[in-house]
Amino acid sequence: MLKEYSKGVAFVIATIVIISAVSLAIKYFGQPMSRSIDQKTFMESQQYIDGSIRDLSKYQVQYAAGDDAAKAIIRSTVQHQFANFPSEKVPLRLQPFYSSMMSGGDLK
Repeated sequence: MLKEYSKGVAFVIATIVIISAVSLAIKYFGQPMSRSIDQKTFMESQQYIDGSIRDLSKYQVQYAAGDDAAKAIIRSTVQHQFANFPSEKVPLRLQPFYSSMMSGGDLK
């Protein structure tokens, strides 16, 4: 009787270990794909695009009013913040500024 009970307990423990291992494997391999999808959805959202365009407009005003040091900081900030921003979403009025910042040139 004790031997049968031990087999039952061992079976339950083995089942729990297998289920845990499968669960961890799914979480480990499934999570990066989920993050990628979440990031892509966020980057394509209208709220993200509108906020980014507002930021770019603010940077343009600050750039026009800034000294050389401020312009260098703004250029670096725009390059970093807009590195993965879809350029086709930039409005025509901001295209010259955006292009100049992304190319590292100076806007005259």
